[in-house]
Amino acid sequence: MENQGARSWQVDRSRVGGRSGPSHPLPTVRCVRTADTLIYGERTLDLLPGLLKLRNGHTIAPDGSYRFDVRLEPSEAAPLRRALMRIEAELICEEADRIVEGSEEDPPPDVRRGEALLRLVTVIGAR
Repeated sequence: MENQGARSWQVDRSRVGGRSGPSHPLPTVRCVRTADTLIYGERTLDLLPGLLKLRNGHTIAPDGSYRFDVRLEPSEAAPLRRALMRIEAELICEEADRIVEGSEEDPPPDVRRGEALLRLVTVIGAR
């Protein structure tokens, strides 16, 4: 029997609100009934309230970048922060593997944070 209370989320990368954006548009998230899973050590259901506020609280700047202006309750922010920190650690390890002699530039922290958010939403959508 299907668990009526459990939900996970799928990503629809084709929707960007009718505006042009960066080469990797912010995915929209829609509900799909499935069993709850762990994503980067956090329950999907614990991540969703914060992600939904991000989805609803963004604007697209003239240069195509996304700007977020949201306030998350501690119960919404904590699981999202923990998951994003784990993803950032994973990204740093991937960057370390690409370092070659003579390379000295690392991606800026805001770029890494954006990549972490994109990876989190993509992983949730793949479930």
